[in-house]
Amino acid sequence: MAYAGDSVVYYEGVRAEDPLLSFGLHTSVNQLIVDVTEKQKESFRQRYEREAAQLRSKYQGLEPEFSDDDMNASLPEQDRKRGWQYPLTKTQQKKEFGCIPAEQQRFLWRLQDGHLDIVEDYLGNPKMRKSVDLNRYDAEGLTPLHHAAKLGRGDIVKALIAGNADPLLRDKVHGCTALDYAKSHGEAAEAVKAIQNFVV
Repeated sequence: MAYAGDSVVYYEGVRAEDPLLSFGLHTSVNQLIVDVTEKQKESFRQRYEREAAQLRSKYQGLEPEFSDDDMNASLPEQDRKRGWQYPLTKTQQKKEFGCIPAEQQRFLWRLQDGHLDIVEDYLGNPKMRKSVDLNRYDAEGLTPLHHAAKLGRGDIVKALIAGNADPLLRDKVHGCTALDYAKSHGEAAEAVKAIQNFVV
């Protein structure tokens, strides 16, 4: 039998409240069943296309906030021929995510590398500034200020606070503030002082 989609795996004879993947269920009474007769689910590509279309429709007609709003124009010809494209404009990304994700990630990487000059470029240039969110949580549950404090980068901590990063936000994993992170770093006296000056 050819299999071309998702399936449901369950143990025959097992109640819904029983733990599913325990060795105790591997008995002659409870046989492992793979059900491929369930209605085929959307593939990743189908779901992606559907969700991207919904977002484009949601933000249709927005006035562009960026001079280079359509990022497809920046794609090399060979990538376009391969079918690569950006599903959303920068303005649409900003509306949906509060930032332009690729710019947010670049900003965070430069911050973590200790590039104060690049952080200041983002904060001082209005076009770059509106592409990032200083209080956005990343996949680790940290804001840019948490990262700077954790790394003991006092100069960057000062710049972020001056740029309106919120030092009172707590991370999503441990409930720590940027000050907590700065205090835990052995050489972060400047970061601690910058945050304390704001909070007090």
